[in-house]
Amino acid sequence: MAIDTIISGDELVVVGPPASISVSVDVGPQGERGARFYYGFGLPTTAANEAIVQDAKINDLYINNELGGNYGTVYIKNAIPNGTAWQGILKFQPLSHSVKKPVDFTAGSGSVFIPLTGSVGFYPNAPEDLDSDTILVQATAELNNPAFISISNKSIQTISGVKTFVAELKSAQLSSGSVSLISASAVPINFYITAGAGA
Repeated sequence: MAIDTIISGDELVVVGPPASISVSVDVGPQGERGARFYYGFGLPTTAANEAIVQDAKINDLYINNELGGNYGTVYIKNAIPNGTAWQGILKFQPLSHSVKKPVDFTAGSGSVFIPLTGSVGFYPNAPEDLDSDTILVQATAELNNPAFISISNKSIQTISGVKTFVAELKSAQLSSGSVSLISASAVPINFYITAGAGA
């Protein structure tokens, strides 16, 4: 940009900008569109949702609105060898699961085994490094007398090829004004499990 001299003298020089500036803009070819959000009931790969995501490209997102274990899961379309695949990346609600299990107690001690994967698993997409301490468990016994149950030694094990949440239970019940350890077979226990922080 040229600077023009406006006034010049032996002791004073005043300079100013040019009278006009010309800017030219070149328009290039249109780029790739940004990511789109899709939503539907069920997984993005089901036949019912194929029409919804038929124009989806890499990095597009899909939100599952169907109530159930995958409700609120966000999937991203990723490139994989030999094609593309929808992969879960985020869940908008905590992963929770309710189940009734019969537990055998001996002198107040018992164990529970709840599958994470498989057809009845409550966390099929659990990360390999899932920490059992991030799984929160509430247990309530269905007995005629008030019962107390504590949960300890939580772990994740592979049993018969199925990743399984395992926990030890300690139990006691109040009967006729005294507390005794529970020793019984197939005590019905209601479990409410939540995959908490970090899960």
